[in-house]
Order: sequence, then C-alpha cells, then structure tokens
Amino acid sequence: MVGGLLAGIGAVVAIVAAVAPPGTLPDLFRDATGDDELRTTVYGDGATFGVNGAVFPDALDPATTAKVTTDTALHDLLQQHHGRALSKSQAVVVLQNNHSTSISVVDVRAIVTKRSDPPPAGTLVLPPGEGGSQQNLLVGFDLDHGDAPHARLLADNGKLGKAFGSETNVLLAPNDQYTITVHGLTTSCTCDWYIKMDYVIDGHTETRNIGSPEAPFSISGPAPHYDTSYQWDYTKLVPIDQATVCGGDCTSKAAEWKNNGHG
Repeated sequence: MVGGLLAGIGAVVAIVAAVAPPGTLPDLFRDATGDDELRTTVYGDGATFGVNGAVFPDALDPATTAKVTTDTALHDLLQQHHGRALSKSQAVVVLQNNHSTSISVVDVRAIVTKRSDPPPAGTLVLPPGEGGSQQNLLVGFDLDHGDAPHARLLADNGKLGKAFGSETNVLLAPNDQYTITVHGLTTSCTCDWYIKMDYVIDGHTETRNIGSPEAPFSISGPAPHYDTSYQWDYTKLVPIDQATVCGGDCTSKAAEWKNNGHG
C-alpha cells in the first residue's frame, strides 16, 4: 500500500509512520507546505486505521457498522466516531528537495500534545486476517516515555535501539529520493502527537512540523475490555469474540502489539 502511494513520485524522501495492512490507508491528501526549499506533503491523517486496527470510545451499533463497506467508509467512521489507531499510528510524508544544494535530515522527534486516561473501551476493530507485516522498519518513537521522544533505530523484531542520527542520517541531494519507515509505538499512551523534523540547509538548521497540535495523529494502547469487537475484512466489519483475540484482558497483548503488530 505504501509503495502504491509513492509510485511515480520523483525526487522525494518518504517518511512512513507505521506500515498499514493492504487496503487500510486511504489515499487522502492532507497537507502541502509551500513551494520552498523543502516541500512537505502528507497522505493520510490522524483518523487512519493502524497496523493493529483501531479503538473507539463508544460501542458502535450494528446499524452504524453495517454501512462500512469500503476503506473510505472506514476512514469516515474513524473521523466521525473519534477512532484512534491501536498501538501504532501512521502517516505517509513526502519531502521534496526544491533547493539547489543538499538537505540533511538530522533529527526526527514526536511531540505529544495530549495524554488521556483511561484508554477508549467502546469498540475494538482489528485488521484483516493476520495483518500487520512489519518489513523494512527503520526508526520509531516510544510514546510511552516523555512528551518529546526522539526517533530511534528499529531492529527487525521491532525493538528500539540507538538514537536516529547516531549511526544513520539522511542526506537528500537535489533530485535525490530516500525512504524511511517510522512508527509511533505505545502500550498505554492514549495521546495526540505530531512530528518535528530538523534539517540542515546551507549550513543552518531549520525545523519542519509534520502534523500539528491542531491536526495531530492519534493513538491508544489497549483497554482491558471492549463493549463490542469487530474485524475489518476489506468489505465489512465482522463481529468477533474478543476472548479469542485477547483472552480475558486485552492489555495482555499491549507489548506484542507495540513491538510486532497484530497477528
């Protein structure tokens, strides 16, 4: 899905905050800033379906869920009923170097603007099938620790390692293309957040926001129990037995969903 969004885009850096299962990230244009030296375009928004699915504060009634038959309808449901990505939130950010010299991305960090307690416990919606392929991970934010966590390198098993920039940086020459996969990760944070990115151009450092306090990304760790539970199968929401997924307590899955995704 991410590859489809980026196909045909030249001279870009793409930062992907969590990889969506196929068919779960609508191709939505959210924002573009300026025809300046570093153009930023964001696909997806705070109401996108996470790697592990989504959670809602209220129990969704059958008449409402029966209307969800497409990815667009699922996105609308998330917006209208205040859904949050479960444990991994996501976006696709395209950066284009319009400058005549190289631009170096030196720091990427998440800014948590709001924390709430307890997590939403109305409705749980899981992704299709096993879902949650976590290939080609590079960096992530641990939203459980601090309100401005810096991006850190991610191992293949989803574990966070050294800080971004300690061994890896991104140098974007004119007409260069580069892709970084980024995840926001949580076991317990019900929070809103956006990204700050520092880059060096002509010897001085600039900062670019990806998202904002007014238009943040949203995420939640799991609640112990949900009033209703479903699984999205690309064409409809199918009621499921929560006990078959979580046993007696969905918080028992928190570390697994944070590190490796659903499945």
